[in-house]
Amino acid sequence: MKKISENLIKPMEDADILKGRINRKLIQNIFFIDIDRPSKMNGFTPYMFEEMGKAFTEYENNNNALCAIVYTSGDNFCAGMDLKEMRNLLEKNDHSYINNNN
Repeated sequence: MKKISENLIKPMEDADILKGRINRKLIQNIFFIDIDRPSKMNGFTPYMFEEMGKAFTEYENNNNALCAIVYTSGDNFCAGMDLKEMRNLLEKNDHSYINNNN
């Protein structure tokens, strides 16, 4: 399977790579969503949960988008939740990273 070109979707400039990034772009009626944290096997951080919700909301509100494709940077799709990043929140039972608006 051919990888999506790195030039196709440029990373969010204001995002911190340590927190991860969810890049998105509409190209010819296709809404691309890129999970971008390859150094941690694309494991999700609280920031990425929020950004993924925003990406899907952006897709749903875009009248020109006919479909969405979710893909990842790097060799792994997604390791799931990054427990190291989430540990403090989980120990405090803090679910503030979940935004009910997304």
